This record gives sequence, C-alpha cells and structure tokens, in this order.
Amino acid sequence: MTVVISQHFFQGVVVIADSRSSKQENGVIIPWKDNTQKIFFLTPNLIISFSGDVEFAGTIISFIAEQIKIRPKLGLLNIFIGKGPKLIKYAYNKLVEEKGIHSISFIIAGIDFSRPDQVKDEKGNVVGHVGIYDKKIFIVSSPSFNPRFASVTNPFVIMGSGKLGIEGLEEDFKKMQFGQVLPLDYHAILMEIALRGKIRSLGISTVGGLSQIAIIDNRGPHFLPYKGKRDPSAPGGLDVEMLVKDGRFIQKDLKTGKEVILLYPPEVINIKEDKSDLFAEIELI
Repeated sequence: MTVVISQHFFQGVVVIADSRSSKQENGVIIPWKDNTQKIFFLTPNLIISFSGDVEFAGTIISFIAEQIKIRPKLGLLNIFIGKGPKLIKYAYNKLVEEKGIHSISFIIAGIDFSRPDQVKDEKGNVVGHVGIYDKKIFIVSSPSFNPRFASVTNPFVIMGSGKLGIEGLEEDFKKMQFGQVLPLDYHAILMEIALRGKIRSLGISTVGGLSQIAIIDNRGPHFLPYKGKRDPSAPGGLDVEMLVKDGRFIQKDLKTGKEVILLYPPEVINIKEDKSDLFAEIELI
C-alpha cells in the first residue's frame, strides 16, 4: 500500500511518496518490502506517481512514457491534462481485459514554464510577466479516471492507504502555500515530517521506508536527497539517508552501510522471495 501527496506552491510543485510495497496473506494485507519507486518524471516538467497495483502501474506508466516519446506535445502540461487521463483509462481497460479488475490511482503534477503569469495595466493590456508559472496537480483513479484538481483553496491531493494521515493537517499545509516564501526543498521536508508522524500515530503499517520527494521549481526538476533518524528520541546522530544516483533513489543505513535501491514496478514484480524486508521508520532531520 501507499501514501502519495502532492501540493502546489507559488514556487512550483512537490510530490512525496513512501517506498513500501505490501502483499496479501490469507486475505490480509501486510507490509512486504521497502523497495518500490513510486514517483517518475514523464518529462522534466511533468511528474507521475501511483498507488495501487504495482503491475498495472508499471505497465500504464510505460505506455504513457512511450506515447510522449512518439508525440512529444503530449508531454506539455496543458495538452496532457486533456489527453493523459483518456490514455491512462485506455491502457487500464486493456489490462482489465487480460488480468481482471485491479485498483489503481495516479497523481500528476506539472508546470508549464512557457506560460508565466501576465502583468496587465489599468486598461487590461499585457505589460510584462512575473516568475509564477502555470501549474496543475490532479488525481485520477480507476475505473473512471476523471481528474480531480488541487486548487488555490485546497492546494494538495493525497491517495493511498495512508491518506487518513492528512486529517488535522489540512490547514497547516494550506498555510505553507500562503506563508513565507521558502525553497520548496524546505516545504517538502516539513510536509514529510508532519504527514509521516501522523500516519505513524495512527498505526498504519502499510506505509513505510524512506520517502521519495520530487520537486519542480524555478531551478528545474529534481529528486531530493536527505538524511534522517530512525528514532528521533534515541541518542546519537543521523543514521539513514536517501540518496539519488542516476535518477534512482537509494536508501542507505549510515551505521551498517547497507544500501537498498528503489526498484521500478517491473523489477518489483520479478522478485520471487516471500521474506519481508522493511528498511526504516524515520523522522527527517
């Protein structure tokens, strides 16, 4: 299972996801491995993330990426908003014909740097532009895949088994959008700490591993590396780290040196062993 949240700010967009995959045993969903990459850049200015069936997610994301390669204009935010959900639904329906019904949701976040906000004079004439660009975040879910957009009054969307963690944090997250303008890296860390702390307090065990964070802002697109602690109340320094190498996330235990690379969905599916292997429950520093 999963938690994925995305929020837009004046500076850009943030997407955060956990790394845990789960499996069913005797009809009960249990945590399995902290090894799954759930956030991807379809283009430098368009992010997609998923919750739900890993096989469906990997197949659909690969299909969308191939369509963008064939028709590059599809990767433009304003075009993807209209055509992307329809393509996702098309791919999903093809999979259902072959494999049956599975639940899947996607969050898409993007910025169009070719469309800055206009500055107009008192007569309505455009006299310039400001560094605030057209940005959109929306969620689509099976089977209809009708988009639900984040808005100025509700600037985030959230999905997955951990979405109950947002309850009680809504106003704090909204205040970030209209408060002090800080680097999005900083806002992303604050969001992660608050959300994961609440999820932990609710005892939602299907969310775990180190968080993946993707950001698009005026500096461009990037995954966010960071260090943290497994147990914030324990003595000692930082003991875990999320690295980013060649566009892939790697969880590292700073005490033992153990590294766990996050796998793409097709790689997760190919794992045959049943043994559970969870990496970390952490607070960021």
